[in-house]
Amino acid sequence: MYINNVELEILKEIALYHPCCMLFSRVDGTILWANKKFCDWSGYTLNELEKMTWMQLSVENDDLEADITSAGMLSAAGPTYTVRKQYRPKNDRPVHGNLHVTRAPLIGEMQFAFCVWEPLKNGSAEAFTLAVEHTTKASAAMAGLTREIQKLTHRDSDEDWIISTIRTARKHPRVVVMLLVLLLSAFSANGVNSLIELAQRLGFLQAPAVEPKSVMFPDPMQPIAMPPGGSKADLTVQLPNGSTVSWNRPPVESYPMWHNAEKM
Repeated sequence: MYINNVELEILKEIALYHPCCMLFSRVDGTILWANKKFCDWSGYTLNELEKMTWMQLSVENDDLEADITSAGMLSAAGPTYTVRKQYRPKNDRPVHGNLHVTRAPLIGEMQFAFCVWEPLKNGSAEAFTLAVEHTTKASAAMAGLTREIQKLTHRDSDEDWIISTIRTARKHPRVVVMLLVLLLSAFSANGVNSLIELAQRLGFLQAPAVEPKSVMFPDPMQPIAMPPGGSKADLTVQLPNGSTVSWNRPPVESYPMWHNAEKM
């Protein structure tokens, strides 16, 4: 797909006051926009340029087929290629310029071209120096532009996941209903109890207070029957915390009061 209007507006902001002559066009040569620097150099207004192709700026007797071939190389060549041709500024003599085209890493086919025209002076060492300087600046500008386009094409993974989930739900409503039933069943009586117990184990909820069990201690006034053989009887009592306490009590004969009471 071609670059959309929002992305084109961002590109305009980047190139508006750039020191190089910049013109944005599609691969077929249709001019989308040019910055003020390019308009001043070419002599054309932006309104005039938007009705032209960048091939029409070339000198009539120049090799127009080379321009078309270069544009066709955009989808197959490397990140950049350069064509040095004669261009025809409005109301002026032809001048030499360098054309730098950078493909935009959009999703799908590479159908957007970024072009920079660099007006140069002919046949001198000064012209060669200017060519090197302008090419370096243009390459840096195009690299920054490519990074901006890459940022525009990236989307947050969370947003992609949400959009994908919504689309899946629309395509498979029965699956969504089944998931809702399973979710509701998890909150049934047994499900709620299980969740509460899990929360208590993890410490998110406080466990309910447990009432201590009543413990029946033996009446100290009642004697303990002696087991066969006349040995002492062991007494074991379970406390509320679960522990047990054991001790020995003497036989009935060791308590004079109880012994005398039985004789009375």
